Amino acid sequence: MPEPLSITATPGPHLAAHKKPRTKKIAVRPVASKFEFVASDPGGKPDPNARQFIRSYVMRGKNTKRHRDDSQRRTVPRASKSVPKARPSDAPAQIEAVPATEATQSLCHDSVEDIAIQALCLPGIMRVPSDLELFHFATPLDKSSRYLIFRCKPPMYSPPLSNPSDMLGFTTVKESMYPVEWCFQYDPEKVCWFRWLLEDHTYLQSVLFMVSAFQDHIDTVNDNHVGGLRGFSARTQSRFKNTIQLLQEKIQDHETQIEDTTVSVVATLAMVADAAGDAAGFKAHVIGLKEMVRLRGGLGGLNHNRQLQIKLCRVDLGWSMASGSKPEIYNNKLSWEPFFEMALTTNSLPYNRPSPSGIQSVVELWDYRLKNAFTDLQDFAHMANSLIPGHKKLRPELFQEIMLSIQYRLLLLEYPSGIHPLEESIRIGLLSFESTLFLHTPKLGLKLKSERFYCQLHECIERIHVDGPEVADIKLWLLLVGSIIVFQGNETWLVESINELSGDQPWSEVRKRVKRVMWVDIVHDEPGRHAFETAKQGRVV
Repeated sequence: MPEPLSITATPGPHLAAHKKPRTKKIAVRPVASKFEFVASDPGGKPDPNARQFIRSYVMRGKNTKRHRDDSQRRTVPRASKSVPKARPSDAPAQIEAVPATEATQSLCHDSVEDIAIQALCLPGIMRVPSDLELFHFATPLDKSSRYLIFRCKPPMYSPPLSNPSDMLGFTTVKESMYPVEWCFQYDPEKVCWFRWLLEDHTYLQSVLFMVSAFQDHIDTVNDNHVGGLRGFSARTQSRFKNTIQLLQEKIQDHETQIEDTTVSVVATLAMVADAAGDAAGFKAHVIGLKEMVRLRGGLGGLNHNRQLQIKLCRVDLGWSMASGSKPEIYNNKLSWEPFFEMALTTNSLPYNRPSPSGIQSVVELWDYRLKNAFTDLQDFAHMANSLIPGHKKLRPELFQEIMLSIQYRLLLLEYPSGIHPLEESIRIGLLSFESTLFLHTPKLGLKLKSERFYCQLHECIERIHVDGPEVADIKLWLLLVGSIIVFQGNETWLVESINELSGDQPWSEVRKRVKRVMWVDIVHDEPGRHAFETAKQGRVV
């Protein structure tokens, strides 16, 4: 590293006139015979040693004790010099050669402003680049695109938000698209999402489209409009067209048409179409995914990527609920036996089952298949409430087994609503409850867009005959879960039913009642309270 600027301190003639106080001796630094180099760092600042010496020289005599006889002090006239304003074009190079004698004379006789100009300091504050600017993505990104990618980075843990408009400011869109990720942990060696952003142009564009679409929804929420992802902005439509064009190129290539990134892109498009209420687009993407999974040898062909499997199962659940069809992606054999009883003995789950609640007497009267599915989802809710305070998470393999076991059992079951209205309403209510964990986060106010599912749940709830406090709690739970994810929340029949079952009870008491059924605090507390207060006040959501 070049030597810092050397300065020889030569006292001027005015210093000789001072007899008191005694001046401090200054060590004379050797002067190079030819040149002295002033080194600067990449930010344009000089070497720390040089800056320290320059500063000490400038401050000489400033902090000494004042002499009593100020009349004897001689003022040294200094020529007025205009200090030029520094411009970006005037920024010096990182290393500049200055003759040693000139440097010495300049520092001895120039003003403080002159010394500051010679100190090679760049004007203004140098902005530190963000971490994402250090990565080379699959294609160059502008500032707005990098901002969207930043919004999609997965957090380790995020607390719940009471205001949906805070979603993009506090947490990430990725948490909105994958609401269960607070519940299962990542395997750092197998997480490939960010690597794909650096390697696959199509996947990168699909992520930009997804986040841009949810940004449009956030802007809609802030403008007090209620609904799904409708009316995409011109920016989002452009990203969608780019994604479709790149996806078609991948599908036409036999080497890339069924690779993991291609499957993930189609799944992303399907989930956005579902959230936007685009039934035709959702159906087209599901058909494509079904064929891709078949060509991969079934869902087991993706065992190396559990997160992608979970993503596909979410699409399968959403399509089954929207269309009323049976599962089309998952075709493995299912066991109707309770899952948690087996998992507690084979996987060492961090969970202690609580004492049975009062509704257990009603649950025991149901079909054993529905009863086991209900108990498993109830146990999962209890376990989630016990894990979240300590920021603990499940292994993704275990989480996938739990969700798939419950989800597909419920989808394969069906009860005639005219004969067994309570059982069928419980089945649909459990699917609604699971969708708040697995499909759409209630924080954004997204609803299931299936009119068939809406009418089915409404009809079943209306047919439930309340013949005891346990059934009353179950019906109240169905009404609130439906308000969160299915119903608009301001329907006359819904408001009247909630008020009839809750009476004069405050939310704290109603919350205790629905928690006896099942409730995940971090997910359902805020939207559940909002739905209850909306019904009490009779106002529009």
